[in-house]
Amino acid sequence: PGNITLEITETAIMDSMKDSFDKLNKLRKLGFILSIDDFGTGYSSLEYFKSLPAHEVKLDKSFVQNMMTHEEDKNLVTMMVGLAKSFSLKTVAEGIEDSATYGALKALGVDRIQGYYVAKPMPEEEFLTWAEFYIANHDPRNIT
Repeated sequence: PGNITLEITETAIMDSMKDSFDKLNKLRKLGFILSIDDFGTGYSSLEYFKSLPAHEVKLDKSFVQNMMTHEEDKNLVTMMVGLAKSFSLKTVAEGIEDSATYGALKALGVDRIQGYYVAKPMPEEEFLTWAEFYIANHDPRNIT
């Protein structure tokens, strides 16, 4: 289970918070890695951070993709990364499409990135070739 990350959307958690937390706590106790997807886009309350049974949050691409051109989005990303870190949650940023955004996220201490800057969607055989090259040339533990 420690090699499997389950992504749960923030909105799904908020629809039935008590039931969701109970189920997530059971999955966490089994050893699964839990990731809150679309973080910041739902109707969340800061109150739930005190007992959020997750390992990481994924910053939604709607914030990340505009952070280099919109100060408000950059401020939100900075705030969300800081909030996640203060609760010992890892951070994953979605929608990285250029080196400037990558550099800004790295400077903020984001743990992992996803997006076209890393790789575009590809067929399985192409992915296996890409993955072999990537693993041989990058440290998979961080976003460098």
